[in-house]
Amino acid sequence: MTPSPETQITASFPPDLYEEIKRISAIKHWPESQAVVLLARLGAKYQKQMEQQWHSTYQAFIGESDPAKQDKLGDEMICAIFGPQAIG
Repeated sequence: MTPSPETQITASFPPDLYEEIKRISAIKHWPESQAVVLLARLGAKYQKQMEQQWHSTYQAFIGESDPAKQDKLGDEMICAIFGPQAIG
C-alpha cells in the first residue's frame, strides 16, 4: 500500500490560537485547515532556526577563551532554553 503524501489529524486549539487561525483564514480566504498548515510550517521553520542559533551560540561558547564573553554566551544559551526570565 502506498502511503498518502498527507496525513490527516484531529487537534484541539486553545482559544487564542484558534482566533489566529480564523484571522489568517479570513485574510487569505483559505479554509481553516490551510491556515493551520501554514502556522505549523512557520512554527517548524522557527523551531529549526532557533535550534541552529543555539548550536551556533554553543560552538562560540566552547571556543571562547574570554570569561566575560563566555558568560554572555552562556546567558544567551540559558535564555534560549528557559526564556529570558531565567536570567536574574
